[in-house]
Order: sequence, then C-alpha cells, then structure tokens
Amino acid sequence: MKQGKRRGESGNVFFALFGAVALIGVVGAATATLMRGPLGTVVTLNQQAKVDSQLQIARKLSAL
Repeated sequence: MKQGKRRGESGNVFFALFGAVALIGVVGAATATLMRGPLGTVVTLNQQAKVDSQLQIARKLSAL
C-alpha cells in the first residue's frame, strides 16, 4: 500500500499540541489569579490577628 500525506492534515498534530499547551497555560494563570485574592486576604487577616494579640499581651505586661 502506498501511503501519502494528506495536505489538509499536515500540521494538525502540532497545532493540537500547541493548543493543549496554551490551554494548560491559560488555566494555570487563571487559577493563580483567582487564588491570589482570597489567599492574600486570609494572610492579611492572620497578620492583623497576630498583631492584635501581641498588643494585648504587651498592654497586660505594661500594666503589671
């Protein structure tokens, strides 16, 4: 059997691979952007709570 290249399908494999890599990159960037907001808020709240508790301890020690 003689196998010949189909002209319409010559670059479809590379195009599909490129599309898959691009899709993974877009999903990764979107996930990172989405998680940055809530995680940043949680970190800020934890830092504020830590500072508040340290200030309360300092006030109690200075009152002694």
